[in-house]
Amino acid sequence: MNTQPLVLITENDVSNFEVIAEETSGGNIKSFKIKGPFFMSEKENANHRMYSYQISKPEMDRYIEQKIKTCSALGELEHSDTPEINLNRVCHRVTALNENDKTWIGESVILTGTPCGDICASLIKHGSRFGISSRGVGSLTEDKKLVTKYNFSCFDVVADPSIAKFVDGILESKHWMINNHGVIVEAAYGQLENKLDTLATSHNLTKVEITTAIMDFIKGI
Repeated sequence: MNTQPLVLITENDVSNFEVIAEETSGGNIKSFKIKGPFFMSEKENANHRMYSYQISKPEMDRYIEQKIKTCSALGELEHSDTPEINLNRVCHRVTALNENDKTWIGESVILTGTPCGDICASLIKHGSRFGISSRGVGSLTEDKKLVTKYNFSCFDVVADPSIAKFVDGILESKHWMINNHGVIVEAAYGQLENKLDTLATSHNLTKVEITTAIMDFIKGI
């Protein structure tokens, strides 16, 4: 397991994309699609941060092979505070992602029929604009201007890039690790802290419970 703690990073640089309304033969709208630049490398973004091409390309290639080609490249309406996808919040699916001069041009279909997908479709119908924002875990240089390690999770639809729980797109209150199977998991000491916080509120706190929490922590290191 990689023991270097990672933080959740979000970027929201993409708001200028094309909305495509596909119609049936009767003139009714069949589906909505959005298309435009989803991710860029080698350029400073709105958070004054940069992703090298060397880091970005393997992650975008992995996402294409493992997610897009298997029809599982889902994204949420607004960011979660974890790297995992919450199916209750899914609103779109990325159907294509192609590189163009170290920027990746994506296309997504809005998942109408889902609660969050219907919200997106309604926003489009009423002429509202929103952005595509990347979500993943990584580590940064001390000045937080260069991402030195990155594990990409998904693209989300967001209305406002200045999300309160993120500071300049970085959630530092939680840390993450990538285990031996390549799965992103919450860092062991964060899990221990959460468990002890829970135990501290119990009126039946026992030595066995504390010992179990600490042993789980040690196993997770």
